[in-house]
This record gives sequence, C-alpha cells and structure tokens, in this order.
Amino acid sequence: LPELAIAIISSLKNESLLSFGTLAGANVTELTLIFGLVALFGLRLNAKEVTKAIDIIIVATIIGVVILILNGVDLAFGVFLVIAFAAFSHSIMREGIKIKGIKHRGHFSGLMSRYTIYMLISVAVVVISAHFITDAAISISRQLGIAQALIGATILAIGTTLPELSVSIAAVRRRNVELAIGN
Repeated sequence: LPELAIAIISSLKNESLLSFGTLAGANVTELTLIFGLVALFGLRLNAKEVTKAIDIIIVATIIGVVILILNGVDLAFGVFLVIAFAAFSHSIMREGIKIKGIKHRGHFSGLMSRYTIYMLISVAVVVISAHFITDAAISISRQLGIAQALIGATILAIGTTLPELSVSIAAVRRRNVELAIGN
C-alpha cells in the first residue's frame, strides 16, 4: 500500500520518475535487504518453497525487462499489468486459505467489523502520509539536485518496505515460512 499510494500520488503530480524509482527500489530492497535480514532471523527454505519464490521472481523480472525494452509504461500496458495481478491473485486463492490453529468462536462478525475499521483507518493514514512523503521527496530532489528516481529507489524504497520487514520477521519467529515468503 505505501508503494501504491506514493506511485499514484507522484504520477498524478506528473513526477513519474519518483514513482518508478520507488517501485523499482522497493522490489530490489525486498529481494535483497529484507530477504537477507529475514534469513538472519532464521528463515530457511526447502526446495518446494524456493521453486515457488523463483517462479514469482522470474515473472517479476520479465515484467521489469519488458518495461525497460518498451522504454516506459502506457495505459495499455497498465491494463495488462492489472490483469496479470488479478490472474496471479486468483491462482493463489485457488490454492486455498489455510489458517492453522484458528477455530470459529461465534463472534467472527464482531471481530471482522472491528478489524475492518482498523484497516480502513490504517489505509487512510498511509494514503495521507504518502501525500506528505511525496511532496517532501520532490522537494529534497529539487533542492539537492538529485534525480527523483534515485530518491525513490533509496530513501522511499527503504521506508515503504518497512511493513514487509516487520511482517516477515514476525512470520519467521512464528515459524510461518509461507507468510514470510509470500510477503
């Protein structure tokens, strides 16, 4: 969500290099820094888990190479990417949702409404924060004469991937390797 919010806001402000830098930098940060830190916290993968991760990384890499070859992204490619995401999400959902150790306790709807409210408030905070962060990144870029893509690929990428780092470390501590890899 942080990357998406910054990408949309920076694109609406005609600062697409900041958007691209943040998205590219976040992917590199997740595959290197975060995956490395999670491994230091005890993540161990078996062959099946590695195969799943490699497949996803290969597809993401191909998409990145196509963007570089096309020298940009247009509306048609954006539609294609959204459809690809929907297909990816559908394939994951087909595998089923497995929640170990959770039993239905009868107050599910009360919990869901409370967590839905928490989620909506959190989304609002992220979107509002992304507006201020985007403006600050644009200002820093202009004042220091540094490319917006570089600001996005470094400072913003690290900042926007902190939620993934905390979730992955918590998942490893709870021995939930699938959540850590999926995240």
